[in-house]
Amino acid sequence: MAFVDSDGELDIKATPLDINAQIAHLERLRKDLYEAGSCVDTQSNDLGNASGEALKFRYADLDIDVKELGIHIKHFMQSLYKFYADWNKQDYQDFEVVFNQDVVINESETVNNLKASVGLISNETIVANHPYVNDVAAELELIEKERQETEQSYMALVEKNQTTDLNNI
Repeated sequence: MAFVDSDGELDIKATPLDINAQIAHLERLRKDLYEAGSCVDTQSNDLGNASGEALKFRYADLDIDVKELGIHIKHFMQSLYKFYADWNKQDYQDFEVVFNQDVVINESETVNNLKASVGLISNETIVANHPYVNDVAAELELIEKERQETEQSYMALVEKNQTTDLNNI
């Protein structure tokens, strides 16, 4: 709606928007929000070129906040369970709450470090820290089974070669 003066003059007022200032303000606001929340800005240009160690440092604040939150959640769950047990007149049994955290790692670096540790630490420790192993006991059984199969096939090959050599004499 436009208002016209008594003499019929129409004057339109426009507020010019400085788009560059608006973009700069939004970028600063985004940066401040990520910093205040101890988060990692995944749209950062230099995130893709970061090494495993650099990523660990980027996620350090977030990891600290998550660990602190985990402590509060554990306490809350234990208090809630104790209340529930008292309310139902049941015996309270102590329990443990475990949170599994995903951690950003450089898998190649981890595997190379584990290879370099052969002979320095036990095979069980190496297998337990390998990024692709979920069940250590099952993996150790598979490794032992493969070792025995390789040993048996090697022994069969040696016996075959010995028999062949004796028949050629």
